[in-house]
Amino acid sequence: MTEHMHNDAQGMDEEQNTLGGIIEANWDDVYEFTTIPEGKEVQVLVKSAEIHKSQSGNLSLHLILTIPSEPKANDIHHYQGIPDNDLQDDDIKDWNKRMLRLKKVYQAFGVAMRPQTPASDFNGRSAWVTLGVDPAEGQYEEKNTIDTWIRPA
Repeated sequence: MTEHMHNDAQGMDEEQNTLGGIIEANWDDVYEFTTIPEGKEVQVLVKSAEIHKSQSGNLSLHLILTIPSEPKANDIHHYQGIPDNDLQDDDIKDWNKRMLRLKKVYQAFGVAMRPQTPASDFNGRSAWVTLGVDPAEGQYEEKNTIDTWIRPA
């Protein structure tokens, strides 16, 4: 407990110094997230979308997706790489492969494929996908991924 938190707790009476004074929760309603089986077709909904820059400077479209039909499934964080224009001159096939993956995401959500289209245009849109599963590794639990983008919902 930090000194600040300790000092704050000292000024509370017994009733205030409980979780009940902070949160309203029925512990029986708290659940473990589930992983949907690999290969299952589901509809996903974009909760948020943004252009993300990695520590190494690479850009990607970051989509946070929820599965409306599976309320106990964890959200899917999908990072779709955005190829650097220099790659087009260096390795046209690799650039084309990356652009094709990005194009499939835009098509699946029915978003206009124009450079000036903001990432926020994905927000609230739905698409059908086939799920994949990344196995648990270290501190990270098993999680769903997008295997295939199928079509707009």
